[in-house]
Amino acid sequence: MILLLSTVLTFAGLFALSLSMDRHHRKVFHRPISARARVLWRCGGWLGLGAALVASIALSGWAVGVLFWLGLVSLAGLAVILILAFR
Repeated sequence: MILLLSTVLTFAGLFALSLSMDRHHRKVFHRPISARARVLWRCGGWLGLGAALVASIALSGWAVGVLFWLGLVSLAGLAVILILAFR
């Protein structure tokens, strides 16, 4: 269950960080991003990545949890890139 939570939080965090960029936000929502929305998307993205790191460490301990989280970030980053490229 924690594995699924960590995966979803990593993907959501990276997707939120990508939506904080004007180019991706305009592509998804068809309007420019406001300054307030940019800050909220960035904060949400970093909170999601931080929560995923905590969940990964809780699942596997410090040594393996951080490496597991880095692998999740790589896979989630690839998924976000593919989703935004083919949107």
